[in-house]
Amino acid sequence: MKKHLLVAALLVAPACFKPRDSKLDEIPKLASLAEVMQANETIAGPQWKMIGDESYEADDWTKASDASARLVALSERAKEFSRGEAFDKYRANWESHAKALGAAAEKKDAAAASKALEDLKATCKACHAETR
Repeated sequence: MKKHLLVAALLVAPACFKPRDSKLDEIPKLASLAEVMQANETIAGPQWKMIGDESYEADDWTKASDASARLVALSERAKEFSRGEAFDKYRANWESHAKALGAAAEKKDAAAASKALEDLKATCKACHAETR
């Protein structure tokens, strides 16, 4: 019986953590901070693997540019769901790093893209540690 419950839980769990791959025009319609954070994780998460790489393929640059635009929009949307001064500081830093990623993608500067992604990831961790 316990084995069946475990199997059922494993099958149902992914539905609870469905990615939110929000398109740019959908982001202003996100209804909660939870939705914004879910989209942030879905969009930024795949970019983390680029941290430390010395060069990127054309497809990577396209994805980084798209991620940058959507992460900036998510930062703007997050303003509506502020959790106070610390949250606002991290949100502003996040937006700055997301813009830096876009600038790096435009110039195809791998070192700058890696740094922007590293800074984005560090901002996530610091904000979650302080504001959750």
